[in-house]
Amino acid sequence: IAEDEYLAREELIYLLEKEKDIEVLASAENGEDLLELYFEHRPDVLFLDIEMPGMTGVEAAKQINNSTNHPPLFVFTTAYDEYAIDAFEIEAVDYLLKPFDQPRLQQALERVKSRLQERKATRQSEQVADQATRANAKLLIDDGEKMIVLSPNAIYYAVPSQRMLEIHTENGVIESKMTLQELEKKLEGLSFFRTHRSY
Repeated sequence: IAEDEYLAREELIYLLEKEKDIEVLASAENGEDLLELYFEHRPDVLFLDIEMPGMTGVEAAKQINNSTNHPPLFVFTTAYDEYAIDAFEIEAVDYLLKPFDQPRLQQALERVKSRLQERKATRQSEQVADQATRANAKLLIDDGEKMIVLSPNAIYYAVPSQRMLEIHTENGVIESKMTLQELEKKLEGLSFFRTHRSY
């Protein structure tokens, strides 16, 4: 929360702390303090007063947006509804007029929760797509005589044996001079894990 008016800040903290699934991490009186607290805590949502002395909430939001690929959600607060346009230029989830009232805050929180669920679903689908892309990628394995093209999906396990690495696959065993660590690096992010220092 960034709010320069003490009573408004305390009121918002009080209202948010009544919610079961919300944790208030910190509060700031101005944009400069907010930036410091944001990078310390990395919250999912920021409640920002649009008009603060020094750096405004809008300026702070722009700096945060420019500093990360995964910015938080913004809910702007203001005593003047003409500032709402500034809030939506930042793609804010909502804006609240002061003094705050519980029904309007609930409406904003529902929008926040909905947007957080959308983000979570998008990130999960991106991770699944990335894993699928990597799983379909082919590995080049040097067996000492020739290069073998191998799909990561074909690998069952790998184990060092007499200065060679045995890669057990669905079509048999491939021997390579690469180390287990080198293979592990090539398979990073896929569904492989080290069960033992040699497997």
